[in-house]
Amino acid sequence: MSHLVPTPESPVSAPPDQQPDLTPTTPASLGSSLPKPYIHQPRGYATIGRRTHKKSRTGCLTCKTRKIKGGSLPLLELELLHNFTTKTYTTLTADSCLWDFWRDDVVQLGLSEDYIMRAVLAVSALHLAYHRPDRRDFYVEEGIILHQKASRSAMRVMASDGIDKDRAASLFIFSMLTMFFGKCSYQLIYPPPTSRPLLAPLRVRIHAAVSDPDLLRTYAHALDELELALVGVRADPAAPRDVLDAMVWLWVVSDELLPLLRGAAAHERKTTVHQEAVAVFAHFGLLLRHHESHWWLQGWGDHVIRRASEILDEEHRTWIEWPLREMAQMRWHGAVDGGRQAPSS
Repeated sequence: MSHLVPTPESPVSAPPDQQPDLTPTTPASLGSSLPKPYIHQPRGYATIGRRTHKKSRTGCLTCKTRKIKGGSLPLLELELLHNFTTKTYTTLTADSCLWDFWRDDVVQLGLSEDYIMRAVLAVSALHLAYHRPDRRDFYVEEGIILHQKASRSAMRVMASDGIDKDRAASLFIFSMLTMFFGKCSYQLIYPPPTSRPLLAPLRVRIHAAVSDPDLLRTYAHALDELELALVGVRADPAAPRDVLDAMVWLWVVSDELLPLLRGAAAHERKTTVHQEAVAVFAHFGLLLRHHESHWWLQGWGDHVIRRASEILDEEHRTWIEWPLREMAQMRWHGAVDGGRQAPSS
């Protein structure tokens, strides 16, 4: 008789006159005082009755008021940090022994010193601007904003009392990052005109004479950095010069190119390797000549090229004919204009 056993879905029905009234009755006076059931919602979900959050076509009005780019800034910073720790750090120096320092130690330091982290992100932004020309303006702008914030923070640290050796080391790292940033930002904001590279003839001669791949990388790196600096000063000769721009190149090549000059400088031997290194370094004299508004640099550009000409043999002396001509023209123009620019004090 299973068909007589009621199932949960089909309860036994009582006669209509015996069915109890199951409709809940709540006094009207208590209806408003009963607590409402709590419904748990995950974070980030809006609840009924909360303040409205209007949006405009161009972004969140509240975020715009607070000058926050709605949801994009944290992602941008993550993108910049990822780029720095995967790619940018290898471009800051040709010495692979220092790569771990830039990737690990400097970034770790940035977790405790905000101006270090912002400077790291600023350099990374310019690195992306260089490799993504379609978004160059965006990354340059973001990099400038980040570096401005970093500079203000670093200035507050420098103005404080009791800078210990650890804080001094952090400020030194910030200055190195600032050198990278300043050099790159100028080239991105004022890109050189597309023309034949200034040092193309020297590159051709070096590639024809050198077979060692390590030496080729050393010379190519030194010429790349020197050419960027020379293009910058030649683009606007009347612009004020910061001698730091010239010294950056010397610092960049100090680990690899400068050791190749020691033998030639001491006249111990005149090998082909040393001869080529001297020819490259001679072109640095031309960069120094553009910065001789500083009284303590006057004459050093001529001295570097003259000294290189004395060390080079007859064949390699032809490699520095271009900087020699440039120096002669600069001296002639200086004489016509009434002498060199007044040295700065």
